[in-house]
Amino acid sequence: MAEKALQAGAALSEAKELVRHGGWAGWLAEAGINERTARRYIRVWRSGLNRTLVSDLGGVTAALAFLKQWQMPGPDEALHVEVGEGESCNFAFVWRDEGNPDHVVIAACIGDQSIRTKRPMIPWTDVPGHQPVDTVAAWLETHGLGPASDWQVSTCDLRLARTVINPLVWFAMVDENKSRTANLAD
Repeated sequence: MAEKALQAGAALSEAKELVRHGGWAGWLAEAGINERTARRYIRVWRSGLNRTLVSDLGGVTAALAFLKQWQMPGPDEALHVEVGEGESCNFAFVWRDEGNPDHVVIAACIGDQSIRTKRPMIPWTDVPGHQPVDTVAAWLETHGLGPASDWQVSTCDLRLARTVINPLVWFAMVDENKSRTANLAD
């Protein structure tokens, strides 16, 4: 189902570009396609979510709910992604890289690991309906944050995110350097 929805979104998006201005609703009616359904398929297709993630989230409706939460943050904001509770809580912050607007910074605490990385966002677009989240979502899932369908996503102040994550990443680097030094001495 997810693959067919993404294919339909791609085809509808292309058709919309070919239909003359003001003729989209008429074209959809003639084709027997509900306008709301067309918008939903186009939005999921433009999101950058892949077939697997749309399916894992539970289909088109769940993917749209996920995308509603997952808006790339503004310049002074970060996304806060969290899964689990108490001591088993894993979390990540995602924000735009100030030095390179085509990248985002991902800082995560997953289990006993603190990780910080920069990732390209291709395509990086600020067009409403385009949500290039697939790269970040795949990275977070691969590194153990858990399935995206379990995530709670919110926006927070970037200063808060840095206040939380910077000491954790710094201590992880110190521990890693101590381990390397110990290994060199062996």
